[in-house]
Amino acid sequence: MRCLLAFVLATLSSYPAAGQGSYEGELESRDETLTSGEFSDAYTVALRQGQWVEVVMRSGDFNPYLILRPPSCSGKGGACEGQTDDDDFFPDGTAFIWVEADQGGTWEVLATSFAPGDKGNYTLDIIVHPDGGGPRTPGAALDAPRTERGTLAAGDGTLRSGEYTDRYGFVGRAGERVVVDLRSTAFDPYLILQMPGGTQQLDNDDWEGSTAHARIEHTLPADGVYRVLVTSYAVGETGAYELQITSAGAAPPSDDPFTK
Repeated sequence: MRCLLAFVLATLSSYPAAGQGSYEGELESRDETLTSGEFSDAYTVALRQGQWVEVVMRSGDFNPYLILRPPSCSGKGGACEGQTDDDDFFPDGTAFIWVEADQGGTWEVLATSFAPGDKGNYTLDIIVHPDGGGPRTPGAALDAPRTERGTLAAGDGTLRSGEYTDRYGFVGRAGERVVVDLRSTAFDPYLILQMPGGTQQLDNDDWEGSTAHARIEHTLPADGVYRVLVTSYAVGETGAYELQITSAGAAPPSDDPFTK
């Protein structure tokens, strides 16, 4: 996921709305822009420390991109510590953020686009969860087994090492057991599971010696957003694949062989 550079806000009065709720907006040429060229609308929401907030952005006109900035980022340009962004949680392009506020105060939501210069209508939902509970957006949590069928192709995003990749997000809970299976007969599949924050990850290739099957079984260490990266063992490989993500419920005792 790319990191957006500094953005410019003319005045605080440019904020179109504040607080949780559902909004309809439009990215247009008169909007403020990020220094990387994307038009941007800014919203604010008040959060107490420990509250979870859910932000969802949808558009049929462009690929939406969300940025959530904590109060400590106020007045700072560029990405800052504690900033969260998303553009690829759902395969249909819906942007989604689910995060626990680590500080109280006024947080800023930036509704923007993945590509510079994109314009069009969008919807934005900001939902504050004062008493815990999971996200309300259907499909965000693993309430049922999830199957995705896709294709690695030229034009997809790439890993730093050059392999094409598709990304899928899900909301997981600490202690939840998750099984991720990737199968393909078109290329040698490779799986990566990124933890919340993206600083730690697991990977797998050739599950039980099969060059058509990659698999990760893991007990999740924390609440938050996890990302599954579908990719290939070798640079330039393309083709169709099937991905399955399943929650097996609460973690077993630590001596259970399922736990990894």
